[in-house]
Amino acid sequence: MLTISGSLPFDPSVDPAHLLSYLAEAIRSVKGRDIAISGDAVSFRGGMFRLVTNRNILIPFGRGTLTVDPLSRQVRYELSFAQVFVFHTVFWGFVTVMMLRTPQAAPPIIPLVAWFLVIAANLLFGVPRFRSFLRKAIEIAAPVAVR
Repeated sequence: MLTISGSLPFDPSVDPAHLLSYLAEAIRSVKGRDIAISGDAVSFRGGMFRLVTNRNILIPFGRGTLTVDPLSRQVRYELSFAQVFVFHTVFWGFVTVMMLRTPQAAPPIIPLVAWFLVIAANLLFGVPRFRSFLRKAIEIAAPVAVR
């Protein structure tokens, strides 16, 4: 619920166990929290309530899981955007209530459109940025993990 998932391939010469630990380090490098390796997966927390710049790739995603599948040679990811969704729903709901209390209020469609655009922008920019980050981490891990 309120998650986005996908997968990226990794080179057959890469040891999945080394890739898993490297991915955990990559998440740590972008200030991920509560990073844990369990079995063939790395779980982490990100989100917007951390001391990071607004360009941090984990801001749109409150939590995530990266799973290394050694058989299909894929890294699967699942990212939750529930935190962004709830925050902006509450924020824009408050804005709507405040607007409706004023005599010359703008139509309530305006905050609804703003709410949609903010969430859409977080996902439209956040998902490709995360995929690019993950792809680069997999490419960098390949020569490291072969050693």
